[in-house]
Amino acid sequence: MIHSRSRRTRGAVMLACWLTVAALPVACGYRFSGSGPLAGNVRRVYVPMLENRTRETGLEAMVTSALRYEIVRSGNRLAEGPEAADGVLSGQVVEAASQTIARQTTAVATERRVHLTAVLELREVHTDRPLWARRAVQASETYVVSSDRLSTDQNRRRALERAARRLAQKVLASVADDF
Repeated sequence: MIHSRSRRTRGAVMLACWLTVAALPVACGYRFSGSGPLAGNVRRVYVPMLENRTRETGLEAMVTSALRYEIVRSGNRLAEGPEAADGVLSGQVVEAASQTIARQTTAVATERRVHLTAVLELREVHTDRPLWARRAVQASETYVVSSDRLSTDQNRRRALERAARRLAQKVLASVADDF
């Protein structure tokens, strides 16, 4: 009888310890990077189509779409226009460069890396005050170079899409962390 009571007490103490440890991140205000309100407590964001200053057709739509997705994923809301928003996230995609990172011979590449660079700014709608800005948000992704030009182009396009998602994740993490 005494032995089973001591086991129950020990079990209750262990449960209390585990619950305390589990509650610590919440109690200290911990949150995942890139989640919650953005800089300036912005929750409703308007993201107009970014300007494309590269030679890569459609890159502005790819990065804009990735940014919009990450905003929603972070628990914030997309606004239909600036009048319905707390903030406007705008900017330009300024670079899309490829670099060979692996070669079969000096003339034949087997793998390349695409680098994206964007200049972005979050402004408060009502005061037009800048809340966050970055001159060079960058992301890169590798892709396989094939002897078939069409396959290589498809691989490059998929790498650009992955780099756009990575760039958007970096932006949201930075905008939320600055808050």
